[in-house]
Amino acid sequence: MKARYSIIIKCAAAFAAILSAASALQAADAENKGAALQPEPIDNVSEPAPMLEEFGVTAMRFGDDIFNLPVSARNIDAETISESGLPDLPDILRRYADVYFRNLSGSTPANAEISMRGFGANSSQRVLVLVDGQRLNRADMSSINWSQIPLEQIENIEVMRGPQSATYGNHAVGGVVKISTKRWGQGDSADFGGGYGSFDEYSAWGRLSHSTDDYFAGADVNYYHNGGYVDYSGSWSKSAGVVAGVKLNDAVDADFRATFADEYISWANPQTSYEDMIANPQYSSGVNFKDYLDYMTLAGRLNSATSSGEGALEIGANMKKKHTDYANYGSSADSTLWTASATPHYRFFIDGDSESWLEGGFDFYYDHLDTNGSSAYSNYRVDTERLTLAPWLGGKYMLNDILSITASGRYEYAMNNSSDVFSAANDSYENFNGLAAQFGINAKLDEHWNVYFRFDQIYHYPALDEMMGLYGYAMDGRLSPERGQNYEIGTNYANGAWRAGASLFYMHMNGEIDYNPLGGPWQSGANENIGNTDRYGAEVRIAYEGEVVGASTSWTFLTAHFADGMYKGQNVPLVPSIVSTSMAWVRPVKFARFDIAYIWTSSQYMGSDFSNDLQRMPAAWSIDLTANFFICENVRAFVSVQNVTDETYATYAAYSAYIGQAWYVSPGRTVRGGIEIRF
Repeated sequence: MKARYSIIIKCAAAFAAILSAASALQAADAENKGAALQPEPIDNVSEPAPMLEEFGVTAMRFGDDIFNLPVSARNIDAETISESGLPDLPDILRRYADVYFRNLSGSTPANAEISMRGFGANSSQRVLVLVDGQRLNRADMSSINWSQIPLEQIENIEVMRGPQSATYGNHAVGGVVKISTKRWGQGDSADFGGGYGSFDEYSAWGRLSHSTDDYFAGADVNYYHNGGYVDYSGSWSKSAGVVAGVKLNDAVDADFRATFADEYISWANPQTSYEDMIANPQYSSGVNFKDYLDYMTLAGRLNSATSSGEGALEIGANMKKKHTDYANYGSSADSTLWTASATPHYRFFIDGDSESWLEGGFDFYYDHLDTNGSSAYSNYRVDTERLTLAPWLGGKYMLNDILSITASGRYEYAMNNSSDVFSAANDSYENFNGLAAQFGINAKLDEHWNVYFRFDQIYHYPALDEMMGLYGYAMDGRLSPERGQNYEIGTNYANGAWRAGASLFYMHMNGEIDYNPLGGPWQSGANENIGNTDRYGAEVRIAYEGEVVGASTSWTFLTAHFADGMYKGQNVPLVPSIVSTSMAWVRPVKFARFDIAYIWTSSQYMGSDFSNDLQRMPAAWSIDLTANFFICENVRAFVSVQNVTDETYATYAAYSAYIGQAWYVSPGRTVRGGIEIRF
């Protein structure tokens, strides 16, 4: 234990020293980095709109300067992703956006569960994830499949923290992760690379692109394999994509992307106690189940921008086909999920001034889930579908040169239908509707600093599987939608090489839905409106991003507890009270850069422990190192080590009356290296 604290103290001292050195270099860097942050007003455009820059934010669906809106957000660009030495999106978001993840697979976090603003087992349905405008949240309660988004194809990741329901809808309760892939501005380029690492990890990718002022086209292929840290775990994924776009005239452009992916995951049995996990972290008694998955994503956009306004029409379709073998139960299940969407929206500038505007749109989603399973004892098949219609309207008005107000409102109507093929008596219909709203006051004190207040009226209706139970049963009609309120004050600051942001928030949710395998008012193993909840929190980040050295530290402090009901006063399970990421980097010579990251998460109650009387998941920490070597203009090599000190800690734990405790370990020390060649 003393050795552990010694390491922490030394890392903290090193971080403080680097931050001090960074401060001394601020004056030199400010001259180079102090370019104006405010984008130029939109006129008749002669080029397609660029991707978001460092201080761009789409909290109102169109690109704005973060200092003009009441929002806490962060952007991660392609260069940061490339030089991270990390293999997947959850690790990128964890390190650079202070986002918390849970991983149950024992290998790559391809299906890790994302959590923002203090949600527990229900978190994956409460953070909206978009890729080129297409929603990846699934109607069957499954977590996001992160491996279908190759890192090499990402141009920018925008992370908006806190409710965005009034603009983005049902899933955007805790926040939004908005991913844009590479399109315009790539020129004639080729990018090839590969890597190899611990636990039989290897990868390879390739990308070609051609771009002019009038059109672009590209193609990419990716392969990733991970043998798994835990016995009987492992995964691989393969994907290929094509993209094309054309500028129709000076004001209108269109683009299209198609992605096809194939994936396999072996989920190992968990350990049955924390002590056993610590004693033998890689042990598993066997395979719990295996997933075989196929994906297809189609996304098209039509964009328009003139001096009077800007608009977009986004259309798309997603398909996921999954076959699951449950080794422990001698059964299998198949499901096919189709999602289609169309989201037209337009912003009109008031009096030709891009600082004041009205915007609105209409979001259409159609989800169809066909699920069937079989075992030695029973068979089932259920077809479920959901049609969601959501008109919305928003706007911003400048009161003076400093103060502005923003407001938006959204009405959602969701029609649900479930048909039990084996029993017509179980056919059921359930419709939901609700209103989400947002109001904000923003004070842009100067070009580098703003402070804001915002209020959000939140609305969330249950996922299809939450309504049916986890195993394909017909809808029971007992779940009610969640409604809540969020109050938040915050600030954003950027000047030269310095960056800072902070926010304080309070969120109240009425009738929060969670899965309760311990039983409850209705039955054992049911999804329930388990009670009202309160969340109080603070988020803070400070960073120095110089030419030679840089450092940053991010902290999230949060308490989440039940406000009433049978668990009144108890903490919400699977919600750590502190999540922290601190990083530092140095580039002593032009051809080399070295990074260190320290990630720490406080203890938390295991899943389903609503009474808070079971063993807690202990605090967890990891030190990660990355070295990049820029051999020449076109070649980069990297070496990275995650969990340098080979710590053993639980990334997830839960309790069930049927199986008792289940502990899932995070991978130990992982070393990987690779090379990237660009032309």
